[in-house]
Amino acid sequence: MAKRLTYMLLITLLLNSFIIREGWTRERLIPFQREGKWGYKDARGKEVMSPQFIIAQDFSPQGIAAVVDERGWAYIDTRGKVVIRPFIFDNGPDYFREGLARFTDNNKFGFFDEKGRVVIKPQFDFAYPFSEGLAAVCNGCKEELEGEHRVIKEGKWGYVGKKGEVVIPLKFAEAKSFENGKAQVKVGNRWIYIDTRGREVQMSSERLIEELNSIDVQAFALAYSSEEDMRNVNLRTEVEME
Repeated sequence: MAKRLTYMLLITLLLNSFIIREGWTRERLIPFQREGKWGYKDARGKEVMSPQFIIAQDFSPQGIAAVVDERGWAYIDTRGKVVIRPFIFDNGPDYFREGLARFTDNNKFGFFDEKGRVVIKPQFDFAYPFSEGLAAVCNGCKEELEGEHRVIKEGKWGYVGKKGEVVIPLKFAEAKSFENGKAQVKVGNRWIYIDTRGREVQMSSERLIEELNSIDVQAFALAYSSEEDMRNVNLRTEVEME
């Protein structure tokens, strides 16, 4: 009897998965191009959004798609309404990390989820992506140009959780993202490692040398686009739309 119930449950789950997948496939919108602009059609070929975008990416299962309009990158819903304008990183919309991506409003950083909903209101002068459930953020910091990269300097740094709550107070001179349960922070002129509760982690000399040798200095540089770069979207057009 128990075995039969198990089989029935498995069949029900498979059928539900198939129905959900097929339903999304039928209803999803597909980008198409006409006269140099992109729009969307449904799975039957009916035009749903007239060509109006410079770039139009596929819709996600969550119902949003990244596009480029006359103002730059944006996420739209299935009606063509702009849901949110993401932070521009690496000539495109910020990547989702642990289900969240960054956006800015009035020069303040916040986070939104994969449905385009604001999860953490814009309130920080800068924020790194989430890593291991925490994001390094700062207030009072400013960006400076070093060579070809922009770097963030000064201010006070700390860490927030995925609801925007301050987990580790903003008290450090600099802070890096967490990796394997620890992160580098700067206290005065000294770099130390802390755990996810903000406690200093003591390391042996050999382990410290190993960690320092593994650091990619260039990874600390903030290589994101200027406003001019944001409009120069040719880097992604041919690769992503073909």
